[in-house]
Amino acid sequence: MEKVIQQIQHSINFDIIDIILLSTLFICLIIQLYYYISYYQKPLKEANRRNSENKNLATPSDCPKVSVIIVSENESEYLSQNLPLVLEQDYPNFEVIVVNDGSTDESDILLQSLKLKYPHLYSTYLPISPDKNFARRKLTLTLGIKATTGDILLFTDPYCKPISSNWISSMMAEMNESTEVVLGYSYYKTDRHKLFNRGARFRNLLYSLQYLSMALKNKPYTGVFRNVAFRKELFMAHKGFSSLLNIANGEDLFINRIMNGTNTSVALSQASFIETDLYSKSLWKQLKRSGLLLNKYFEGFSAKSFSAEYTTRCLFYILFVVSIIYSAFSADLIMLGSSIILFLVRYLKQLIVLNNSAKYFKAGRFIFSLPLLDITQMYDRMNFKRFLKKNKN
Repeated sequence: MEKVIQQIQHSINFDIIDIILLSTLFICLIIQLYYYISYYQKPLKEANRRNSENKNLATPSDCPKVSVIIVSENESEYLSQNLPLVLEQDYPNFEVIVVNDGSTDESDILLQSLKLKYPHLYSTYLPISPDKNFARRKLTLTLGIKATTGDILLFTDPYCKPISSNWISSMMAEMNESTEVVLGYSYYKTDRHKLFNRGARFRNLLYSLQYLSMALKNKPYTGVFRNVAFRKELFMAHKGFSSLLNIANGEDLFINRIMNGTNTSVALSQASFIETDLYSKSLWKQLKRSGLLLNKYFEGFSAKSFSAEYTTRCLFYILFVVSIIYSAFSADLIMLGSSIILFLVRYLKQLIVLNNSAKYFKAGRFIFSLPLLDITQMYDRMNFKRFLKKNKN
């Protein structure tokens, strides 16, 4: 018995390497838990609070005219599916502007036929051009905005659809006298036949929880044109996209420029959600790359605040692997057990927070795939940074 006790006491004696590894791993864990508790679970908590108060729709007395703007390029198939869902919204005062960006498919024929049924549908056309530069997307959006007659501009894309007839009402419920920008949420449609789809849904969920939580903390820094609304006068006051013409995806950066802690609200009702059909991997790469490209241009601390989460996440996985290898070679069972416990604590917290949020925000379920998705996201970001450095040189 005494020998067993002595062996246990001997095994508990940590050397300096044990102390350094476990201490650093523990610090990374604390930082990770802080982000999951303070940021990643905040949108769901706020959504539950609002839903309990049943204040999710704009009332008839405060229904400003809304102009929904959609830019389409050879998207007749998606327009035929999704545009009627936008046109049939249960909101008393809105119009829909479709900018036909040089389409060579049947988009124009479709739009003309839809106008016969929906008098509040308008369309404009931008001629096809062989030279498509950074300013093309901004030009089409500006063309659509100038064609509007509403005070509020609401944006989405042809391959996106509102999941409720109360989409506009839910977005406008957050637009009051002091609000100039309303950030909405867009999730990716689940497609189990496409291998990249699960990773895309996971990354989009994390990214959305990040920008939504910061906006809820009155520190907004971005949004997505798939579901965002802002006042037309705000666009005019900033002279549109004129200062962002030479920046790729500068239209998304525009959202960062017009937001502050007092003029921005967040729509969290499920009726305000937009479903995005991620029909190809190239579209996903385009959306992902545009978001990563803009990180260096975002103004304010908010956009950089998640760098610590990303850094400690990478470090946590590296240290965990190192600890497992070291404890295996040194036969240090206490070190092995401690490392596994710290890993499980983070995994369980991540599992609870992300899956509860994923259920409400319609992102699917992530259980055993969570560590792999974490690692592949880190790998993608490192690859993207190498790509930027290579092209810069």
